[in-house]
Amino acid sequence: MSEAKTNASTVSASASAGASEGVFNNPRGHAPVVMDVWVSEYSDLKAHNIHEVPHDRIARDTWIWPQGKNPGSGLMRVGTAEVVITLLPRADVTKNAVLALREQLRMDRVESAHRQTQLEIKIEKLEALEYTPAATESAIPESDC
Repeated sequence: MSEAKTNASTVSASASAGASEGVFNNPRGHAPVVMDVWVSEYSDLKAHNIHEVPHDRIARDTWIWPQGKNPGSGLMRVGTAEVVITLLPRADVTKNAVLALREQLRMDRVESAHRQTQLEIKIEKLEALEYTPAATESAIPESDC
């Protein structure tokens, strides 16, 4: 799935938590955006039981996607949602962006170390193919036992 995918519970949780934490609550008065609601084929929410499932569970276990955009195979459209995005204060958004970049940097270092190790293993294997012991190494002194 692409970056446009947003878990429905993320939007709901940030909106409800944001009001009590002093974040901006729809400061420009934007109308809610209508988006499609999708459920994964791996979810236990199915066509035959989704109407009996509590609303908060549906919000947690579904994905929202822009209307008219198909998120791909393995998902079933089950409805629509009205989304109001509540942004965190600019300082918090900046802090979260820095944290995300630090995590990317950490992962890049891990992947780079792994690639370097794999290259070193290849080098050692190639060098081992051409290895011939020196004359002094091959002459093992016999024991006087």
